[in-house]
This record gives sequence, C-alpha cells and structure tokens, in this order.
Amino acid sequence: MGGAYNNLWARPLAHGDMIVASRLHLSKRYVCTTCALLQRQTEPPEAEPQIPLVPKKRDPNAVLKALASTVTPLKQPFILGRTPADPLAPSSRKQLVEFIMAREAGKMAAMDIINSNPKVFDAYKPFPDLMTGGKSETKTGQDKLKVLIKKNDVRALDVYNSLKKGGESIDLETENSLLALLAYNGQGNTIIEGGDSPSEENMVTVENEGAAESDPMRRKKKSTFPSVPRSVWSVDNSATKFFNEMKQKDGGSYGAMIQGLVKFKDFGKALSMYNEAREKALQMGVSTYNDVLQCIISDWDIEDHWGKTESVLSEMSNGPSPVQPNITTCNLLLKVASKTGGSSRSLSMEIMRELFHLGLKPTLTTLLQLLKNFVARNDCTVLPDITEYIENNQDILDIQDPVDMQFFTAAMSAARMLRDADVAIRLKNLANRDHWFLVDHPPFFFNNYFATIASCSRLSLLKDEFDAIVPSIYIPQSWLYTIIFKHCQMFNAPDVGLFFWKNLMKCKIRFNDPMVLVRAVGAFSMNTDPEQCSEYLEAIDQVWKKLMFLQEPPSQFMITVTIKLHLLCGGISEAWKHFETFEKYKITPSYLALSGLLNAHAEASDTPQTLKLLDMLIEYGYFLPPNVMQNIFAKVDISIENKSRIMRSFKQNASQMKQEYQSNTELEAHDDTKGEDNKKSEPTTNEIV
Repeated sequence: MGGAYNNLWARPLAHGDMIVASRLHLSKRYVCTTCALLQRQTEPPEAEPQIPLVPKKRDPNAVLKALASTVTPLKQPFILGRTPADPLAPSSRKQLVEFIMAREAGKMAAMDIINSNPKVFDAYKPFPDLMTGGKSETKTGQDKLKVLIKKNDVRALDVYNSLKKGGESIDLETENSLLALLAYNGQGNTIIEGGDSPSEENMVTVENEGAAESDPMRRKKKSTFPSVPRSVWSVDNSATKFFNEMKQKDGGSYGAMIQGLVKFKDFGKALSMYNEAREKALQMGVSTYNDVLQCIISDWDIEDHWGKTESVLSEMSNGPSPVQPNITTCNLLLKVASKTGGSSRSLSMEIMRELFHLGLKPTLTTLLQLLKNFVARNDCTVLPDITEYIENNQDILDIQDPVDMQFFTAAMSAARMLRDADVAIRLKNLANRDHWFLVDHPPFFFNNYFATIASCSRLSLLKDEFDAIVPSIYIPQSWLYTIIFKHCQMFNAPDVGLFFWKNLMKCKIRFNDPMVLVRAVGAFSMNTDPEQCSEYLEAIDQVWKKLMFLQEPPSQFMITVTIKLHLLCGGISEAWKHFETFEKYKITPSYLALSGLLNAHAEASDTPQTLKLLDMLIEYGYFLPPNVMQNIFAKVDISIENKSRIMRSFKQNASQMKQEYQSNTELEAHDDTKGEDNKKSEPTTNEIV
C-alpha cells in the first residue's frame, strides 16, 4: 500500500489519480480540525474571579410592586351585573337577588367552616391587631362573647350560658345584642312547607270558598314552582326563651324582639310587644319605630293605616326623649301614604316637605316611592321635578338599599306614560355607563326608552341611539320594532322604517308575531320616491319570506302595498304576479290595488287590460268618480257602448253604497235611542228600596 502511494508521487498524475489525491486532501483537513478541537477541549478553562455571595433580605411585596405599574385602578370594585352587555349579568331582578343571596350564603358558610376548625385555619385573622404590633392581648369571656356576636355566630349563646354558670355578670347592652342575634336568625323557629306568607290576593276564605270553586276566574291558581320550606316564628324558640329569662329589660330588648318578629312576618305579635313597651314607658330607638311602621303597612287587619301611623309619630315626638326620624322612616311613611287612596299625592308632598325640613336627604328609594304614589293615580307630572333633583344631586346615584335598583326602570316607564322624550333622554344620561348597575332590568328600561322617543316623533334621535346601544349593550325585543314601524307610518318616515328593518335583520331578532311584518309593510307604504324602490322591494321580499316561514296568510294590506311598490318601479308584470295572491288566499282585491293597475295600463294605452280592470272594479262593487273615468277614457280607445255601460254600472254601485250607508246610520241611531230608553226605564236606588 505504501509503495503504491510512493509511485503516485513519482509519475505524472492521471485522471483517476487526481480524484484519489483530492479525497486524501479532504481527509487530512478533517483529521487536523478534529485534533484541534480535541486539544482545545483538553486545555483547562481559565479561572473566573470568585464573587462573595451576600445574603439579601427578600421584600415580601416585591411581586406586588412589580405588578403595580401594569394594573389600572378601578373607580368602583367590579360587581357582577353592573353592565348590561355582560353575558354573565343577571337578566332579571329575581336572578340578581338570587346571586346576592348565594354570595352572602357562601361567605357565611366559609366563616362557619373557619370558626369550626380554628386549628386548620390558625393563620386566618380577619382583623389583625395592627395597633399592638401583632401581639395577642388577653381577652375576657365577655369580650369573646362580643366578638362572636359581632361575627353573627349563634354559638355565642353557649358562651353566654357558660359565663352565667361561672357567675360572671354581663351588661344589658351585650344581652340585647345577643337577643337581636337570636331573634333575627330565628334560632329554634318552626320550619313549614310553603312559599310566601298568605296574602289577600292568593287566599280563599271560608265564606267565598264555594264561589271560588265555581268561578274559574276567582279560583286560586296552583303554583308551578316547588314548595320551599320557610321559617315561622315559634313561641318556644331561643329568642323567646332568652327574652323571658332576662331579669332586666329596656327598649332595646323589645326592639330586638320586634325586629325578629317583623322579619318572620308575625306582625300581630310585634304590635302587641310594641304596645307592651309603650305601656311600660320604655325608650325605643328609631329602628324599632321603623319596624312598627312596617307592621302597619303589612298588616291587612288594620283599616285606618294613616291614623295608626299618626299615633306612632306622636309617640316618637312625645316619648321619654324625642326620637329623630331618619330616611328609612320617611320611606315607610310614603308607603303608608300609598294606602290612603285619593289623598296619597298630597300626603306624599307633605312628607317630602317635612323630610327636607328635618335636613334629611332622599335616596332613590324615596324618589321611587314618591313616583309610585303619583303613577297609581295616573299622574306622572312629578317625574320632571324628580329628574331635575337627581341631576343636581348626583351623589345619590349609589345603592343604599336593594330597592334603589328599581328606580330607573320605573321612571322610564313613567316617562313613556308621560310621552316626554326629553325626560327619557335625561334619565338615560343619568344611568350612563358608570351607573348601569342601578338599572335592575335593562330590557324593560331600554324598551320604554326607545318607545318613548318613537312616540314623540324624534326618529332621527332614535336612529342615533340605536346605533350607539344596539347590539353592544342591549338587544331589543320584537314588539319594540312593531311600535317603531307604527310610528314611522304615522309620521311619514319610510326611510327610518327601512333602517330599522335592516337593523332587525342584522340583529337576527326572532319573532312569531306577524304584526311585526304588517307594521313594517305599513312603514314601507309611505315611500313615493321611485329611485329608492329597489331597497324597499328587497325589504318586501324579505317580509314575504318571513311570512312564509311563519306559515301565516298575507293580509289585503300587505298585498296592496307590494303591488303599489312594484308599480312605482314600473314592474307591471311583478305587480300582476302578486295580484294573483288575492285569488290564491281568497281575499277580495282592494280598491287601491285595482285602481293602481288601472292607471298603469291606461298610461301604457293597454285597452284590453284597462277594460278588464274596469269590469273587476264594477264586479267588486267599487266606484270611480266621473273625473277619474274621463281621464281613463282619454288615455285608451274604448267604444261608446262600453263607456256608457261602464258609467251606468258605476252609478248603480254608487247608489247601492249610498243605500247601505243610510241603513247602517239609521240602525246605529236606533240602537242609541234604545239604549237611552233603557237607561230612562231603569229604576233608581230609592225605587228599589
């Protein structure tokens, strides 16, 4: 092998020798490179300078500080249901109440688990002692009892009993707090099956039980919801036993019992306890008097509600020490005023004057009850004043009571009754994006808002508001489009009707009521511009497709409007196709459809079709005025015999229509006279007696 390589260098290179040489050259380069890499790897690395490690104390808030710049602080904490566009937002007040109750129940369940397992949750401290530097202080047994009462923990009763056995004295204020806890939680109450407490509306008394069974309108409807157990006040519950064992009682003790009785709707017992405390001349607080007013409102056995309320108010001002009413008192007084009938409005205004005289500030609940008292008498004139007050005092736009969320929905409904678009716009601006959480039912609110603007002929504003709100915040219902189409026809605005039809198709609103289609066609019928006929005809085609989808027969009006629009665009053949729909559904052709086709064929000088349409008008009993007939005869070539025949026939139709009108008028007059005679012949009350 070595000799072969030596001979290779000694002789001239051939073509094959050159290939071998090139391969040897490449192999030598690969070997040299590999050796260099191996040599570099075997060399010891350079020693890096050693940096001494200094332990650093970690900042516990380092992560929060790093993330602070990425967070935008909110003006208000997020609450589910504050924006109507939120897909998780409750769609009704009932769902919102269920959500709030579920959230509070979850908190109470979590606190109960934490309190029941203190060893597991030893690190949980809801109120850390920051002032003492985290050092625990020794607490007495009475302090522990107060903590349990503050946490709404009914185990406070066991602590109280153990303290009493140990001979420790407990002050009356703590006992009243414990009594209020037991009474409000209903510890030891009776649980029965059933929904709400029986009321006058759904009760069937013994006297009218037979009448209710015989009369289906008076029969009590069976609830479709399953019965929910409810707690009823028991005479031997924990609160009653604790109250009877108390050696010393004051107004706070009676107030705690009255509060629990009102919660569990035992109004008769609550009023009797109030009378007992009044006989003992005990001083009661404003919350107790408010509970008594709630009893007066809810107790159906009281006849003179306002007289009973006046006695309570005199007790507040003439008691051992006068009690200042608060805003809750004024709200309850407005509720009592609503039960006084015709004098409710004057009493409500008197209560409001007294409210401002006492320096109190009304809430949304106050204004809502004031508005209800007026609306109950079909009077909405107080709404502009209420709206102006809110605009000048926007700090009341906050939830202080769950009833506050009902104000804007009720106010917008009153604005629709008042037909005041300006008030509706002002209410909508008050309930802007920062206060959507105050609207308990956004669909009702926006439905009434748009219906109010439409009824006031503010159609341009209606289009702008629809673009801003639909469908990002609110998806309208089908009946709202029915109202809008109706007002578009009333105010001769077919272009606005076309806009809302396109919006209806864009939002894909589902509906089963064909009246939506009828009103839309009515809005399209006001169009008289031939240049825009193509858009209206496209909309009319969509209407017919929807009508076929609903499997509803067309009305005479819908067929007539379709023929009119086709004739306006010059489509006589399309108009005749829709004219055949009359015969298909056995509908009498309308005068407008026949006269429209007659004028179109007369303009085209189509004599056969003109004669055919004139005969159809005669056949269906219609009448053409003489001047209209002369115009038709001037445009087409009709013989004298046909002209005279047509004129005689129309004259006969006219005389027949006149006779029918006179007979109907005489019949109506006879009915009116007969009704007056019956009224005169009716005996008076004295004659019956």
